[in-house]
Formats: sequence, C-alpha cells, structure tokens
Amino acid sequence: MKVKVPGPAVQLCECMKRIYNQDMTSLTGGNLSVLDEEGVIWVTPSGIDKGGLCPEDIVRILPDGRTEGKYKPTSEYQIHKAIYEACPETKAVLHAHSPGMVTMSALRKPLNPLLLADAWRVCPSMGLAPYRTPGTSELAEAVKKEFQAGYSFVILENHAAFLGSVNLAAGFLAFEQMEFLARMQFNAQLLGKLLPADVKAVQRYVLESRKKVFSPSEIRNEGSEMREEKLREQLKSFSERSYKKKLFTAGSGALSVRLGEDKFLITPEGKDRGNFEKDDFVCVDQGKCEAGKLPDRDWKLHREVYKKHPEVNCIMFAAPCGIGAYALNDACFPVELAPEVYGVLRSFQKITLESFFDSEKTVEKISGKTPFLVVQNLGVFVAGPDLPLTFDKMEVAESAAQSLILAAMAEEKICTLTREQLMLTDKN
Repeated sequence: MKVKVPGPAVQLCECMKRIYNQDMTSLTGGNLSVLDEEGVIWVTPSGIDKGGLCPEDIVRILPDGRTEGKYKPTSEYQIHKAIYEACPETKAVLHAHSPGMVTMSALRKPLNPLLLADAWRVCPSMGLAPYRTPGTSELAEAVKKEFQAGYSFVILENHAAFLGSVNLAAGFLAFEQMEFLARMQFNAQLLGKLLPADVKAVQRYVLESRKKVFSPSEIRNEGSEMREEKLREQLKSFSERSYKKKLFTAGSGALSVRLGEDKFLITPEGKDRGNFEKDDFVCVDQGKCEAGKLPDRDWKLHREVYKKHPEVNCIMFAAPCGIGAYALNDACFPVELAPEVYGVLRSFQKITLESFFDSEKTVEKISGKTPFLVVQNLGVFVAGPDLPLTFDKMEVAESAAQSLILAAMAEEKICTLTREQLMLTDKN
C-alpha cells in the first residue's frame, strides 16, 4: 500500500507547529519554505501565529516572482530564494529564533559539532554570516555566500540560524538536534570544562553504527503474542513521553525491552522519535531482526547487556540537555545529591567514546547494580528491571542535573549526602 505524502502546504504547517511546540520559535518568529519540482517556493506568511498555521495561509512564490496567497510571504523570503540558488540539492529551508541559536548568534560563533556524535552526524560544520539588516538583499547575499562555501547550517550574527535540507523532516531533525547541542553546551560549561571528541573517534562511531544497523540477517515475525503486543504499546507510550519531556530528539534516543533470553524489542533506526507507531519497534531474536526493519544503531550493545545481565529487562539511551551535558565535559555527576537520586542511580560512571568501542568492557558497566553510564560525546545509558522503572532512572538523572545547573547558575556550592547518610539510606 502506497502512503500518500502530504502536500507542501500541509508539511509546512505541521513542521512550523512542531517547531513552535518545541519552544524553538515565538508566535511570529521564524519561517519555513519548500521548493517543489516546478520551481515554486511554498513559504510561511509574514506576521501570522506560527502555532496555528493552516494550509490556506501558506504563500506560493512562482518562478517569475509573482506571489499567490491571502498573505504576504515572510519578509525573509529573499534568503530562502538565495539558498535555493546557491544549493540546487536543497529542497527545504528552515529558520527559527530558538534560544540556543539566538545565543550563539549573539556570541557570534558557530557550535562545535564534535561535542556530540549525533550533532556531528547531521551537521559536521556550521557557517557564520556577518550581521546585516533583516529583510535586506545584503543579508540574503551574506547568507548565500556561506551556503556557497559548502555549509548547510549557518548562524546569522545577532539574529538566529538558517538551515537547508533535502526535505522538511530531515531539516527539522537536524535543527532540533543542533538546538539541543547549544543548550547542552551552555549547561556543560556551567558544570565543567568542555571536552570535544577527536574527529576520528566520531567518524568511527558513525561508520561502525551504520555497519551495525545494516548487517543483521532478517527473520519474519509471524504475528506477536499478547505480551509482545503489550510491550509494543508500552514502548510507544514511553517513547512519546520521552520526546514530550525533551529526553529524546526526533533523531536521537532509544528504548529496548527484553522478550526472552536472547530476544528483545528495540527502537527502529531512522524513524522520527516523536511519531512512532507500535509496529515500528523492531524484534531482534538471536541476533536477527524483523524483515524490512532496521534496529537502533546500538542494538548489539543492548543484546550483549541482556545476555550478560539477566536482571536487566530494559535499556534506555538519551542525551537530554541536563544530564546529557555531562557527556560534553569533564565533570562528575554527584549521585549523592539526594536519597532518590542515589537510590535510583547508585553510582556515576563515565567512559570515553574511544572506550565505548570496547564492547566487552562497556557491557560490564551496564547492569542491575550499576545502571547508569555516561559515554563522553555520545549520551547516557540507563538499565532497569522494567520499562517504567528504567524511564524513571533517566527522568531522575535529568531532573537532578537540572537542579545542579540551577545551583551553578547561582554560583552556589551544593552539599551532598555523607557516607553515613548513604549507609542509612541503603538500610532503609
């Protein structure tokens, strides 16, 4: 059955509402466009509520320059047009006044994607366009030069950022991931010293993860048992919650649950984390996955943890802005912050991205007794006896990290539990 793809106007409305709902633009800020096969630019209008756009609000700019629609096109449509001229492969342009991007624009420097592998995956480098008055041809030309230089993501000084992509979905995924990186970077700087990865380590991770995704032989899953169906529904529910709570981005985050001794369900690779269906989750049985599906790139690690540690029945990976910041710096996370944090996470472990390639040692570190692992420049793994309790571990870690960030912002020193207090916590 062929799935009908929504038209440009519907795509633009859905994407803009999502940008607005993810706190990446204001009511009138930001704009999007799509270039169709006939050379028509479909673009969001000027001055209209970005949280309530309808398909009939979208403006069409024809190849001869004429416009069609009941509103004026965004005042920055010249930049969109300039990007399409500079990059023929670009079919969608995104511009949003997100907090992280506006901050970087005021600092007048691009982000360093080597801080996070998933950021480097979608955007290996960023351009920086000099300040020009918004809405002018001078600004459009300045941005165009950066895209002509080979950049697909450009920071505009004292403004925000523009991104060009092959389609809106891929563009949103990249923009959201870079916005997360910006917020993570500022949090990481409050807590410690930034530690970018070596480019070779990131390249190796991306290359090896691609091999892991595409290598498993296939099995046919001839219908699910009642328990599997229930777990699929649970995975869908907690994945949606993870995205809404900003633990996942559209392109990063994983959940898996054990079905048997060497059988589990896991997040699919390449699917939007904000729009899962229960049948999207991939069954991996004895190292083989369902036909026509791709398991998460770290599926082999999940499998080995399940085989090594029978007490583990669920694994979660995420890189949210709070606890994920510890993957970008040299700081240690104090699990002794509060009884709840200590009781849930037990201990803090951090390994380098290079060490992550040693799967045997990594598997040893993720267990029922040591359920919390930070991987430098990658993110955070937690493990637990079931899905709700595993999700709780990640949520507790994120909440505690946000508390530590608030203390760092206030330049106040935190107090942690003493050894005696921890011993009493263990007894109770």
